[in-house]
Amino acid sequence: FLFACSVCLVLLVASVVYLVYPRWFSASYLKRKLTLAPVAPPPSKMPYQDSPGWERMWKDYAWHWDFHVSTVSEGHRCVHDKDKSDAKNKGAKLTFGEVLDCGVARMLDKLGAAHKTSFHDLGMGPGKMLIQTYLQYKNLRRCMGVELAKGRYDLGERNIRELLNNGWRGRKFLGIEFKKGEYFKIVEDVADKTPAAGWKVGDQVIAYYPALKTDKMKNKNYHAVITDIKPHASGDEKKSFYSVKYDDGETCDRVSHRYLFIPGTERTCEVWFGSLFDYPDGFDADLCILETDFPEEMHPHLIECMTQLTPIGCTFLTYHDLKKFKCYDWDNLRQIDCNVYENDRYITSWSQGWRFYLWEHVRNYASTAPPCHAISDDGSRNRLYAQLAKKDAILFKAKGDGDDTLRYGEIAEIVRDGGGDGGDEDDDGKQSEVTLDLIVRTNTVAAKQVSYDNVSISSSEYDIFRATHRFRLDQRVHAYYLTNVQEAIAAQRYELHEGTVIAVNADSVSYAIRFDDRGITKTDVSERFVYEPARMLFKVGEAVMACWPRNAQNKNCPHRYKRFPAEIVGLNKDGTYAVKYQVAPYIQSLLRPESYPDDYHPDEKQQKGTTYAPTPDYCVSEAVREMWIQYPADFVVRRIKAVEEKVGTPFYVAYDATKAASWDNAAVLQWAADVGFEKDGYLAKLLATNAVNGAQLVAITAENDEELKAALVQLLTKGVDAKAGLELSRVELRNLLSNIKHLKENKSSGTTSAAQIGNDISKMQQIWSNLRSRMPTSSSNYEDTDSK
Repeated sequence: FLFACSVCLVLLVASVVYLVYPRWFSASYLKRKLTLAPVAPPPSKMPYQDSPGWERMWKDYAWHWDFHVSTVSEGHRCVHDKDKSDAKNKGAKLTFGEVLDCGVARMLDKLGAAHKTSFHDLGMGPGKMLIQTYLQYKNLRRCMGVELAKGRYDLGERNIRELLNNGWRGRKFLGIEFKKGEYFKIVEDVADKTPAAGWKVGDQVIAYYPALKTDKMKNKNYHAVITDIKPHASGDEKKSFYSVKYDDGETCDRVSHRYLFIPGTERTCEVWFGSLFDYPDGFDADLCILETDFPEEMHPHLIECMTQLTPIGCTFLTYHDLKKFKCYDWDNLRQIDCNVYENDRYITSWSQGWRFYLWEHVRNYASTAPPCHAISDDGSRNRLYAQLAKKDAILFKAKGDGDDTLRYGEIAEIVRDGGGDGGDEDDDGKQSEVTLDLIVRTNTVAAKQVSYDNVSISSSEYDIFRATHRFRLDQRVHAYYLTNVQEAIAAQRYELHEGTVIAVNADSVSYAIRFDDRGITKTDVSERFVYEPARMLFKVGEAVMACWPRNAQNKNCPHRYKRFPAEIVGLNKDGTYAVKYQVAPYIQSLLRPESYPDDYHPDEKQQKGTTYAPTPDYCVSEAVREMWIQYPADFVVRRIKAVEEKVGTPFYVAYDATKAASWDNAAVLQWAADVGFEKDGYLAKLLATNAVNGAQLVAITAENDEELKAALVQLLTKGVDAKAGLELSRVELRNLLSNIKHLKENKSSGTTSAAQIGNDISKMQQIWSNLRSRMPTSSSNYEDTDSK
């Protein structure tokens, strides 16, 4: 009886607690409370996670969710016919896909999110990018997302509620505005939101009251002054209520202590249902995401909003390449340098590297104002003089001689008198003037001639300003030809040309550039057409593993992420690589696919556009994207060794291995070409210089690539650089070692039988089939799915 009563009492208490605090019994809440430390769940395995680019991006920009957020498939399923109809009426498209977590983190880094204060996702979908940004960058005080599709907005509202209920790694949040299906705003409950001495009447405050906002189309200003404090009977300040008067004249006498913030400590995150063009001040942000497929008739309005409603310095991500819009504003928008190149791509739910576009709202290039930062008073002048350093770019002009001509210079030496941040204070409490004596490297452009000089200037005789030019003398740059940009020929319009800045113009944001091709010099190249060179991960001559472009650019190809040994042979101006693939028979026998898509027929003559692996005829690709390349890992060599141990070294080529000992140098050179080395390549030249014959070749004794390398150094005494040593990669050494073993094994045993050949090939293909990654079934519809 006592036991039964105890059980009933426990159940009764549990029922009461459940009614009062139902979220305590949710699975996500219990998991968070019972876990000592947040455990990052492994990302779900998707096919593109086998790509080299994804592996690097995840390593550099890893991100894990600690609570359940909506999935990509939910974002597709939740759109209904009414959503599509409403979007069509508003001139919008509901194209959907997500930039994945590591892609978002990389994108925010490139957009300068660490230096921004506000973030607007104008077409947020389920709001995952919005929430990730809000959590990742604490410097962002305001994050907002707008979504037109009702089903996706509902997912965003659900995701925000999950964050509100579960918190984030010890961080807590408060709901401050909510109307179901319309808007939802939260604020982070930070520790430093309250003054150390507590609140008092007259304090400036951010005062939230959840029931205060009623108009969806009006953003409530919560700046207020405390007019009265109603202490709690217990004396606990946290239970007190406050009366406040807002800046717009509205009053509230029931503001709870937990909803008061010192101005500047509040951090809000909001989701809003509707069109991005309808949200009040939707473009008033430092960073805007426009991952939306805008119809052509909306392009002028979009460009107008980007250039007229956002502050200078605002950065954007867009789905479209705005340069191709007829209404693109070259004077006020600039593509961010890294994004000009093909290697700036982002992992998405539909691509291993999608080409988004990054922009910045810049000071009008057509402005006639001097290209320098204005000085408003003596204080700002002193601060500038105190901050200038060697190599800084300045503009200067003589005082009082009636000549307002500005000259450009770069500081070579600097002597400062006064010092301090803005200068010292004199006895009257006024700031003392900071004076500068400079030696400046300057240039003059006249009659298409450039001259240089080092001049001494003093702040007592010259007005000095900080220049706004982004590039310096002698800096390497890439630039468009203005005549090409003005042409309608797409192939040449945005072709980049390498050059060097030989002069900086003081009267405009432009440069004199000497281009590498044909030695052309342009003396007035606007900064709007000039960019920093691409930052390339790989260098010419490096041994790499690379996907075959025909496979890699198509998400339907079953061999999309298969890597082949290769060498970087060139760096292209657009950020891609010229790559030469290894096509030795042994390597190909291990790595060549054994199944092909529906549109491939082995009995037909191979064409360059339809090869699914490198061949001797087509072993060079002129435009390989960086996301398809990686450095060769040790597992590649180990994998080849493992196959060798099980299968041996099955080489079946035209030469007769039984006569190898009698070969002269010409036969050795032909053998080297047969097994995949260039006729005029590095190894061939060494073999010819040292007149290596067949007897010397089969006399080599080595069991691994290191032993082979040592043996070759002894054999090839001429032509090997003493410092660099033998310049053969590990893959090349493995190839050579296997071929030499084949010669030694067959020099006296006769040729291999056809039956043995077929048996060995079958075993090798079966082993490789077990080793290689499983890929999805192919489709006969092939196109560049990473660009279209």
